[in-house]
Amino acid sequence: MKLVKIENKWINPDAIEVIDKLDGITVLVMRSNNTITIQQPIEKVLQAIEGSQEHKYFLIDKKGNIKNANC
Repeated sequence: MKLVKIENKWINPDAIEVIDKLDGITVLVMRSNNTITIQQPIEKVLQAIEGSQEHKYFLIDKKGNIKNANC
């Protein structure tokens, strides 16, 4: 299982059903029907998720910077 860390949340990209944007925030609807709200533009979230295909752990900090996470 690959995980992506966005803000303070660890997310399994394979469990995402829907990604939507709403006034500058990103809403993820998970396979379990849980909703996760991320205070980042959808573009940054998509970059982190796409990057997780190459890196096991990925991080977007509060400023929107994308980094590899050392875990």
